[in-house]
Order: sequence, then C-alpha cells, then structure tokens
Amino acid sequence: MEGLLTAKLRHAVGSQHIVHQDASLDRLLSLVSANYGTLLMFEGATGGRYEGVVYREVWDDDGPTQVKFMACWRDANSNPALGSFLAMLREHYPDFSVEPPVA
Repeated sequence: MEGLLTAKLRHAVGSQHIVHQDASLDRLLSLVSANYGTLLMFEGATGGRYEGVVYREVWDDDGPTQVKFMACWRDANSNPALGSFLAMLREHYPDFSVEPPVA
C-alpha cells in the first residue's frame, strides 16, 4: 500500500509524509474526520459513513488503480467461510480463476 501511495503521489507538489498506524479502521477514519490527514484503504472498507470523510478513487493515466491479488488455501481447509469467500471473488471478479498458476 505504501508503494502504491508513493507512486501515485510522486507528481504532487511538496514532500509527502507517510505514517503507518496500527489502529482499527474506525479509529483511523475518526482521525480523517477530525482533519488529521488522509487514509489509503481498499474499496471494500468504504461502507462506513463519517461526517467530513469523502471517499475518492486513486487514479492514474489508465483510470482507477487496481490492486492485483492471489488467493491461496490448503486443500484440507474445512473452514466454511472459504466457499463463501471464493463465491464472492467469482461474483466480483468474473475472470477469477481457481486453477493454480503454472510454475
């Protein structure tokens, strides 16, 4: 995330100061609401409403920035949440493949 933010801000005027915070999302959004800075977060976490907080996409020359991901799991994983998680990925990312990458 820090690398993405740094790359997107490299053309901005002035120096950028990135601070890592080990805190809950609610706490960080409260700080943003109190005008203590900005927060880079994934789209899936933008459901909360906080007074004074406005969500904006990070764009580059090609449009909205996308973060690529890979989902990995053990075949022996019996956690029922895995099936729901994979179904959600397939719904939101139709090109999502369950096939392992060719080595």
